Amino acid sequence: MRRALNPKRAAALPGAGFLRAPLLLGAALLLASGCGGDAGQQENDGQLLVVVGAAGAVNTPWHDGWKRFARRVSEAEYPGLELQMSVNSQLGTEETILTQTRRGRIQYAGTSLHGMSSTIPELSVILSPYLFDSYEEVDFVTDNYLTPVFTEMLAERGLTFIQWSEVGWNHIYCREPRLEPGEFRGVKMRASTAIAPQVFTDAIGADNIPLPFDETLPALQTGLIECGQSGAGQYLLSGIAEEAPHYTLTRHAYDSGVQFANSQWYDSLPEEARQVLASALDGQQENRDIVREVIAGQEREWEEAGRVAFYELSEEQKVRWREAAEGSHQKLIERIGGRAQEIYELIQAGKADFAARRENAR
Repeated sequence: MRRALNPKRAAALPGAGFLRAPLLLGAALLLASGCGGDAGQQENDGQLLVVVGAAGAVNTPWHDGWKRFARRVSEAEYPGLELQMSVNSQLGTEETILTQTRRGRIQYAGTSLHGMSSTIPELSVILSPYLFDSYEEVDFVTDNYLTPVFTEMLAERGLTFIQWSEVGWNHIYCREPRLEPGEFRGVKMRASTAIAPQVFTDAIGADNIPLPFDETLPALQTGLIECGQSGAGQYLLSGIAEEAPHYTLTRHAYDSGVQFANSQWYDSLPEEARQVLASALDGQQENRDIVREVIAGQEREWEEAGRVAFYELSEEQKVRWREAAEGSHQKLIERIGGRAQEIYELIQAGKADFAARRENAR
């Protein structure tokens, strides 16, 4: 018999109720030239034109972040600096953004880990099932252990790391309630094109259906899939929640994004222009806090309206989910190859450091 679970209660955020628009994968910042493959400064009659784009939608915490970015750049009044805001996927998918940034046709970009892993597969290690236990641990390991190595790996591909972009914990949504890992055997489940979510899908015996995020809603509507994995932001703000109103809070993976620039273009900018663009972004921790707070408010609003059922897992159920995913880390490392083992060991070292510091602080 299925155990009844208590709905999740999230802290409300004043003003969060306006979020309704569709959301594509993650937050993607993109500073692009108007045309061509020149990675140098795009100047016209003394103007430095910066095209800003994102694979997102209006009235989301990510879109609001870019509005703050545009306002701060404007307030800086840097001579000749002009923004062209194209932040609603006008410039293509994450894969297109990444490819064009590396070619120099786009200068400053951002994708989810899922998107960036097509070029740096080792980023999928961060998405390993049940790798992290808390936001505090994630933040510590990411900032102190992962940022240096991935800054290096992006540089090897002609990209300059700017900062991480918050997405949050991944959970499972379904058309019908499914709370135990054994209930997913043979169920058609959407996973992203990244390796980690596919390994997790295989681990619980679901039928793996890799799809880009913008194809998820039609796939639910046509019956191609019954369930899927995503963070709460994408789930609630994309229309998916209307089709699959049962959300099991597995917290099985932490999802993030990466903001980066074409190195040749970025290095060619005057130092003052780089400072204007960098200071116009929300700070690293500020970005995390804003997104987490807005999403928590959305979860409560949808629950109170009876539009979505949020299912918290009991301690016994959490153990069964972890047991179902056992062995997936090594399978993921083997499939990724490259420096995946090194990245995994680095994460484990960071987790041990975090635990030791917490213990010493008691």
